[in-house]
Amino acid sequence: MFHSAIYAHFCLCTFGFGYILHLSPSKAAETDRNTKRSAEPDFLQRNIGFMLLIIGWAFNVVTTLQIISATWAVNSYSGFSDVALTGGTGSLAMLLLPGVIYMLCSQTLSPIQKNILVFAVCAYLLATMFLSGSRKLQIFYLLTIGLCYYWTKGNYKLNFWKLITSGIVLLFFLDFLYIIRENRMNLTEVGPAFCESIKNFRFIQSIAGEVFAETGLTFYAVVSIVALVPSVFPFEYGMTLVRTIPTILPVGWLFPDFFAKAASTNVINTYTELPVGASLFGDFYWNFGLFGGLIISFLWGRLLAAGTSKFLNNEKFTAVYFTIFFTVLLGVRAGIFELFRPFLMTVVLPALFYHLRVQKKQIHDLAK
Repeated sequence: MFHSAIYAHFCLCTFGFGYILHLSPSKAAETDRNTKRSAEPDFLQRNIGFMLLIIGWAFNVVTTLQIISATWAVNSYSGFSDVALTGGTGSLAMLLLPGVIYMLCSQTLSPIQKNILVFAVCAYLLATMFLSGSRKLQIFYLLTIGLCYYWTKGNYKLNFWKLITSGIVLLFFLDFLYIIRENRMNLTEVGPAFCESIKNFRFIQSIAGEVFAETGLTFYAVVSIVALVPSVFPFEYGMTLVRTIPTILPVGWLFPDFFAKAASTNVINTYTELPVGASLFGDFYWNFGLFGGLIISFLWGRLLAAGTSKFLNNEKFTAVYFTIFFTVLLGVRAGIFELFRPFLMTVVLPALFYHLRVQKKQIHDLAK
């Protein structure tokens, strides 16, 4: 645990240094001068977002119903492992996120329409967490959508009462996550336990400790890898990435063992029998060791900064920034293998489709 803490700390430092190094004051000023800002509504982006939202929400409901059916059949989150979400249905379900992001960033929705959209999607995500016991993906959805929503409000300011209200909502949300974690092996107790915790306010006494406990569980994804590599499992030297890239094609059923070895959850966690998830920094260590992992973390920071530095300041590409942000958030609880498909479905596919539609519109306008 000590060695893992040192490694994780220095990974965060090298990653942050790589990111900040690219965004030096001179480069930031140059980027700001060369960035074209436009507050004009983008109806094409809105239409694409609406299409992605409908498709993603429809398939998300299908996958969610499968999960709820499996977990409630045994009244436990353990039934989640019996649901196969790989393939087309699970991938298309991810389009829910870029659908919301593209609509918010299109600058075509009124404040009321934005509120209704965000409230409906957040209520749906909270309901899926409550009914299925699954939390990870929904939390990252909520964080990304919430930050994007506040960004698109532009002049949003937190006054004293809004700050107090936000703090109370956050406390109840953290308590909600804690109750799900503690009772997801007996899902029928989630609702009564949550109501009881609100009634007696007991969760306030333990909320700080539970937040640290949740962080500790995430940290164990790195601990397991550092403890077992290379003493039990050898370094991969980039093979996890080699095994991941072909998953863009539906060939997993042909070589199941080849692809299974790309994820630490299938290799390391199966050996330890600890369901602690995966970690991007853990994958860096699994592939390249201590110093190699630090170098890759630095290069990852540089690459991420180079790929996103202009997106946030250009309203035409703000949606791309927030979809990339979502993928980066997943790296806390996911490795290279688990991040590849979300990156394709939430970042690459929507951005490519939007770009092609823009090109087609420009050609059509020139033809006129």
